[in-house]
Amino acid sequence: MKTDKFIRRILPAVLLGALLAGAVSCGGDKGGSDDPVAPATLTLRTNPVTSEVGSQSATILATGAWTLSSDQDWLTVCPLKAGEARETAKRSLSGTGDATIVYYYTINPGEDARTATLTLKSGSNSVSVVLTQKGLAKINGQKTAKVGWLELPQTDADDNKYFFTHDMTLGSKSIRNYSFYWDYSNLVSWWVAYPLNAALLVKNLPKRSDAWGLDPLLPRAEQQVIHARTYTNDSGEKVTRAYFTNANCTNGSGYTKGHQIPSADRLYDYASNAQTFYGTNMTPQNYDFNGGTWEKLEENVREWAKKSTTDTLYVCTGCVVSNGGQKVYDHDGKPVAVPTAYFKALLIHEKSSSHTFDATGGYSSCAFFFDHAEYSTSGKSGLSKAQVKDLAISVEDLEKKLGYKLFVNLPDKIGADKAATVKKTDPKTVSWWK
Repeated sequence: MKTDKFIRRILPAVLLGALLAGAVSCGGDKGGSDDPVAPATLTLRTNPVTSEVGSQSATILATGAWTLSSDQDWLTVCPLKAGEARETAKRSLSGTGDATIVYYYTINPGEDARTATLTLKSGSNSVSVVLTQKGLAKINGQKTAKVGWLELPQTDADDNKYFFTHDMTLGSKSIRNYSFYWDYSNLVSWWVAYPLNAALLVKNLPKRSDAWGLDPLLPRAEQQVIHARTYTNDSGEKVTRAYFTNANCTNGSGYTKGHQIPSADRLYDYASNAQTFYGTNMTPQNYDFNGGTWEKLEENVREWAKKSTTDTLYVCTGCVVSNGGQKVYDHDGKPVAVPTAYFKALLIHEKSSSHTFDATGGYSSCAFFFDHAEYSTSGKSGLSKAQVKDLAISVEDLEKKLGYKLFVNLPDKIGADKAATVKKTDPKTVSWWK
C-alpha cells in the first residue's frame, strides 16, 4: 500500500520549533566531521509513536558540532514554514553542543507499523536510532459508550454502530475532543458529540489546518478517503449538482465535505483542529446548505457557548441516512451515504452564579432538524440567524424524529423528572439562546 502520496497536509507551522540549548539550524549536513569530539548520544522521548500526525522531543548530548538527519520523508526534524509543502520539509538539522530538538511525523495511513532512522553525526562518530510509528487500528470501537459525558446520545449494542473518542490537550490537561458513532455500512457518523465553552473556543490557531486525512482509529478500508478532492459519482466524475429526488432542489452546485463538529469549534491548536478534518467527521452535504443555513447555525452555537453566563454547552450533531438512499463515492471508490436530514441538539449548563433555570439545576436545551433536500433550496440556504432560531424544537420532539434518546446521562446528573423537563420544554419559551 502506498502510504504517503495522498497526504496533502501534515506538520503544523504552529507547532513549537526546536528548543535548543546549542546553536541549531535547518539545512544540509553541516556537522564538523573533522572536529575531535567525544561520542554523542541521541535519546527519543517517545518510541514508538501513535499513527496520528504529531511531534515529540529528543535530547542530543554532544561536545562539538553535530548533524541530525532522517531517512524518511514522513519524519522531519525542522517544522514547516508557513505554506511549505511536506515534500520540501527539511530532514536534517545541525548544531553545536547539547540540545533538545523536536521531530515531526505525518499520519501513518497503513495498518502496518513503519520505521524511520534518525542518524546523529558528531565528528567521526555516528549513532542511529530507529523510530517506529504504529499503524492504523483494525476495526475497533466500543459497541456502547462506557462514559457518562452529558453530550452523549443513546448507544445500542445491537445496532451495528461503534463508539469512538478523540482526545485533545487543553493547557496541560488531556480531555475529550469529540466522540462519534460510526456506521460501517454507510461510512458516516450517525452523530458527533462534544463539549463547547469559552476555553475550548480560544483561537490559538490563526486559521484552520485543512489537514484532510484518515482517522487513525479505523483502517482505510472502513472509512471515507476524501482528503484530496470532494466526492464523485459512480463513474469517478466530480459531483457537480446535488441530485436529490426532491424536484424543487435544482440549484445545488455539488456535495461538499461537510463537518459535523465544525473546524471553527476547535482552533485551540493544530492537533485538535486536524482531528476535525478526518473522514469520520465528514458527510456529503449540499454546497448551499453547508454554506448557508448550517453555517449560520454553527455560528449561533459558538456565540451561545461564549456567553458570560454559559458554563458548558453540550453539542450533539448528527445526520439521518436511509437504506437504499443516494450514494456518492470517495477516492477509493467506496460508496458513502448522502444524509436525508441533519440535526443539532444543544444542552446548556449555566454558571451557578447565573442560573435562570433553577428548577432544573441550571440546565436547558433546544434542538434543530433540517431536511437535507428542503433546506438546500435557494430560498432557505440564506436564512438569517434570527430565522434559524425560529426553527428550534424541543429535544423531546427531536428524539421522536430520530427514534433514539439524546443526552442520556442527564438523568444521572439532575434526576429523571428534571431531565424530562429539560427535554420537553419548548425552547422558544426560554431566553438563554436568543
